[in-house]
Amino acid sequence: MTHRISRRTSWLRSAIAIVLSLVLLSLPFLAFGETGAQADTHTSAEVNRLIEEARQAMALQQYPRAVQLYTKLLELPPHPYSSDALEYLGVARERRGQMAHAKKIYRKYIALYPKTKGAIRVQQRLTAILTAEQSPQKKLRLAKKAREEKQAWQVYGGLSQYYRRDTFKLNNNATRTTVSQLETSLDYNARLRSGETEIRTRFTGGYDYSFLNNNADNKLEIRNLYVDSRDFRSGLSARIGRQRQSSGGVLGRFDGLSAAMQVAPQYKLNLVAGYPVLTSALDTIDTSTYFFGASVDADIISDAWDISTYFIQQHNERTLDRQAVGAEVRYFTPGKSALALIDYDLYFAQLNTFLALASWTFENELTLNTTVDIRNSPTITTSNALIGQTAGDIPALLNSYSKSEIKQLAQDRTADSKSYTMSLTLPVNERIQLGAEMTVSSLSATPASAGVEATPSSGNDTYYTVDMTLGDLF
Repeated sequence: MTHRISRRTSWLRSAIAIVLSLVLLSLPFLAFGETGAQADTHTSAEVNRLIEEARQAMALQQYPRAVQLYTKLLELPPHPYSSDALEYLGVARERRGQMAHAKKIYRKYIALYPKTKGAIRVQQRLTAILTAEQSPQKKLRLAKKAREEKQAWQVYGGLSQYYRRDTFKLNNNATRTTVSQLETSLDYNARLRSGETEIRTRFTGGYDYSFLNNNADNKLEIRNLYVDSRDFRSGLSARIGRQRQSSGGVLGRFDGLSAAMQVAPQYKLNLVAGYPVLTSALDTIDTSTYFFGASVDADIISDAWDISTYFIQQHNERTLDRQAVGAEVRYFTPGKSALALIDYDLYFAQLNTFLALASWTFENELTLNTTVDIRNSPTITTSNALIGQTAGDIPALLNSYSKSEIKQLAQDRTADSKSYTMSLTLPVNERIQLGAEMTVSSLSATPASAGVEATPSSGNDTYYTVDMTLGDLF
């Protein structure tokens, strides 16, 4: 059951009503103790949540966060993932450069699970650490033996095809077909692991083949196409090709190179350069706009905190398009997490983005989520001056306006967007979950200039929902 209402006023009264209603609904579940079956269900749900978050942290190389998650998993009563959690806790410690911790964990694993396939893997990791600490001659002999071992690529992915047809019946009973096409999507991944080196390749994209208009509507889409190489011992990694990045000030998909290097146990340097990709349908590299940037990830407070600062600069046809500095701060402990992002444009001397998210899960599994999102819409760049103009690029616009006038036009075409969201979710049992959410958003007006009409402010728009989710009905 879901109710959706949009209002511009009295949103505070609505928010209070939502919170009170959800608290009242939760009272029966707070007043009585859990049965053994309910506790087991909650523990199982927590294990599944933690193991998935830990896997994501490892994939994103957020090793401090992974250490915390796997430690929390090991503090729970024994469960099916206990052995995996212990193994990957050692892996996370090793990749952080904490070899003493890693050796201790690996030895504990071998003692607890001696006759398992995992023990073989863990013994190999332990041997690799011990070998690295031994004499150079012994290292060379073992390295030669490792090279002689057979290596094989692991290939996985998915392929799907759909046929789409849109036909309309006209008033004279005639029919007209507007769409008749075969849509193909491919996700291809290949991985080669050799010792402490890993190479990955990935392609995701698709092809739409139209049976109308002499195939004029055929479209190739390339979302990802890159090669990725990592050396876990040195901390070096690089990725080249079409890729997507949402950190370090990068605004999404691009064709180029990203690289990272662990310059110290607590610091990682990231470099990036490339050409923005505005649409995945683009099957060539557009070199008219290019960017470069650097960021530093710091682990200087505790395992619960991740801090990153960055600088990025972008040019459009040799004209400065964007020059920004920013910072990202992440906090994570079991049951609590937060993210803050700030992006400030030096060229336009204004705040581009401020984003703050927080999540808190209480002992009764009531979860509170809040979001504050204040940003330019679109992200301010010199290229925004092209909005509403007949000129197709910045050089053409320079024939009619000076650089300072183009800079002002870019500001005129950029609105201020503000959004505030609060949500609550409460699992009643394994099948039922209650939820409520409220969002207040606004978009500022933009002035008329250079033949482009003004746009009015949206005012405050308020949206709220109350819902009940039922699962396992059949």
